[in-house]
Amino acid sequence: MIWDSVPWKNDLARFAKALDKRKAQLRWTQVSSARLEQEFFFSAFAIRKLIEAKKLSDEVLKVTIKANEHKPVGRLVDLMNWHKIDKLYDLERHTTRHFLLEAYCNQIIHSFIFIPVLQ
Repeated sequence: MIWDSVPWKNDLARFAKALDKRKAQLRWTQVSSARLEQEFFFSAFAIRKLIEAKKLSDEVLKVTIKANEHKPVGRLVDLMNWHKIDKLYDLERHTTRHFLLEAYCNQIIHSFIFIPVLQ
């Protein structure tokens, strides 16, 4: 149980600042890609912990996140084919989904693969 939310929220602010810097990043290594995944995961985990501890306002709980969803076109993703994402999903077309903050965090926490799309 989280008694004092300040350290958790301070870490979230630190992760947000790091993620914001990544938008301008030009060179991506395995280490920087791993750090990006960690920052996303740790942020999602911290948000969900704060939600479960009732340390976020109702206004924050109502925040929706817009995301693109790509439909699978063949076999399900598994440990042997996860790197063939372009063959398993229709990356040319997508639908837009809106997630409540908690549901979005759950998607990140329970994701099988993490492949960022940089635009």
